[in-house]
Amino acid sequence: MIDLNQMERGAKYEDLKNSYIIFICCNQPFSDSSRHIYFVKNECEGNPPFDYSDGAYKIILSAEGEEDDISEEMKQFLLYLKEKKTESVFTKRLQMEVDEARQHKKWRVEYMNLLERDERMREEGSRMRTLELVRNYMKNKEKSAEEALKDLAISENEREELLAELEK
Repeated sequence: MIDLNQMERGAKYEDLKNSYIIFICCNQPFSDSSRHIYFVKNECEGNPPFDYSDGAYKIILSAEGEEDDISEEMKQFLLYLKEKKTESVFTKRLQMEVDEARQHKKWRVEYMNLLERDERMREEGSRMRTLELVRNYMKNKEKSAEEALKDLAISENEREELLAELEK
């Protein structure tokens, strides 16, 4: 889907432009490493496996790296993302821009709307996970929905709502 807008319909695969995907992690994504930066390339499984050069370049940055594998400015940027420390000219300027954006009324309203939407989505996801848990419990324990909800210590308020949903 990332490549969707990069080429016209009917264009050849070879005409696909390069794309760069950058993951920025505040933690160390690979437990047995202390690097700040990783370059990931595609490989096609086969016998033998071979490189699959599709023009997609993936870079993973880690704020918890310890090696001297990136510039000092990049280290300061990652430190800013992780701990909000502004110790370089760039991160100080970045923080000023962030502060200014937070003061922008229209953006603040949009941000609050997105927060509300995200909270609703989290609640919906939680409700769906609970329903799935109850269904699996009912199936494995051969119990009714009401028995399963009691066994799983679901609150009375939530229990009636979930029973109605389970009956659908």
